[in-house]
This record gives sequence, C-alpha cells and structure tokens, in this order.
Amino acid sequence: MIAEGDILTLCIRLFSELLLGRYQIQLPNANESVLAKHALSYLEDNTQLLRHLPDGHRSESFNALILPRSELAIEAIGHALAYSAAVKANLPKPILDMYECGVVKQDPAWYSENLGISSTTQRIREDKAVRSMLPRLETYLEDLGIGPYVSAPIISDNAWKQYLTALPVFKGNAVPEIYPENRDARYSKYNQFQARL
Repeated sequence: MIAEGDILTLCIRLFSELLLGRYQIQLPNANESVLAKHALSYLEDNTQLLRHLPDGHRSESFNALILPRSELAIEAIGHALAYSAAVKANLPKPILDMYECGVVKQDPAWYSENLGISSTTQRIREDKAVRSMLPRLETYLEDLGIGPYVSAPIISDNAWKQYLTALPVFKGNAVPEIYPENRDARYSKYNQFQARL
C-alpha cells in the first residue's frame, strides 16, 4: 500500500527523471486526445524550463518552479495512457467522454488557455457526456461483471431492501430535550418514536 506522501515522493522522483531524460514513457500521439496534448505539454514545457535554469535540477528554482507540478504532471501522463488504452479496448464513447470531462476538470485553466476550450464549453461538454451516458449507465455497470465480487447490500435494490428488513428495530418513548419547556406538549407526538439502526 502506498500512502499519500509516498505518492508525492514517487511523482517528484519520476517526473525529475523524465525531465532529465533518464527514463522515457511512450505517450500517445498528441492528436489522439486532449488528454494526450495535456500530458505532452507538461513534459515539453517543463523540459524547456529546466534547460533555462542556471543551476539545473539541483537549484532552488527547480524546487520552486518544477517540483510542485510533479504530481499533476504524472497524473496527466497516467490519464493520457489510460484514455488511450480505453480507446484501443473499444470502450463506449459515452464512458470515454465522461472520463475526459472528469480529467479536464482537474486542470480547467490549461485546457482553456492552451486549447481554447472555455469554461462554458467545458461545462456544456460535461453535460452532454452525462446525458449521453445516463440512459446506458445500468448496462455499463452490469457489463463490469462485479456482482459476484461485491458483498455490500447496496449492489441492488432487492439486496438493500432485504438488508433493511433484517436490521433490529428499537422502540421507546424517549423525548429529545432540545426545548425542555415544551416537553409535555411534545411528549405525545414522540411517544411511539422508533428507529431502525
């Protein structure tokens, strides 16, 4: 298991190594998706910035200007790779569109500044993606085939109803004492108070 602090440390290390050319990741072509453009932009922009830092990767400027972007950059690379794999696996377009919209929301300014996708257009695209996916949502979820692996009763309406009826019922005549001066008037109202936990 990797803790949150470990993720940041790993991202800093990996992003630094990528910028220094010690490692390479085969990214999707920029024309494949806006997510690929985003990931490539992170690499290209920060590689150029690193080249112009007088003391290179061991400088305060590197720590201040590049390291804080490490996690976002590695996430962008991961999103681009995941989207590309999903396209190659022929996932339905509504699912791809929803995923893309979710990723765009993580860095909306970049998409607006670099690709001209305004915040209004981003919201319209997300609305269109949601409307396209919702009618098929149940089918998409069933296609995952997770039923045999999930024991939580919330997996279906029937299982949830059975779970609720199996819960113990507690009855009593307790009265909440929020307003003690009205206790007698309120007592009859709450006399048969019962709760299912």
